[in-house]
Amino acid sequence: MRRRTRLLATLISVCAALISLGLTPVQASAAAYDGTDPTSTGCGNTAVTEKQVNVGPYGAYVQLRYSTACRTTWAKLFNGNAGSPGDCAASYAIIHRNSDGREYKAVWGSGDSGSIHTLQLNDAGVTSYAIGDVDYCFAGPYRASTGSF
Repeated sequence: MRRRTRLLATLISVCAALISLGLTPVQASAAAYDGTDPTSTGCGNTAVTEKQVNVGPYGAYVQLRYSTACRTTWAKLFNGNAGSPGDCAASYAIIHRNSDGREYKAVWGSGDSGSIHTLQLNDAGVTSYAIGDVDYCFAGPYRASTGSF
């Protein structure tokens, strides 16, 4: 019993020391970014494109973006469209985390131009992939996935 008490006290001391130095487990801090915007959190400042794939033959593409500082991923879709009622569906991007199936979706709105991006997911110690879906009204819909990172 005395040995267990000493071991527990040691573990608590080590954890307290790490926290006081600002060294918290990455998984815990990265998980706090689930469902947040990579631009407003600053995670987008350290973004790299890990994977990219064309979505159909007309210039749309989706990227799997990764923040090296925040250890998060999100999907970014380029050259989509807002669709039109009764004719074609709006373009969208999805980020999907493999470990638990959690997803976030961003739908192209009438005011969007150039690109849209999803909210971000913790990617510390897990993998994710991006999906892009584009309907060109005259052709499609087209869907593509980046593969996992």
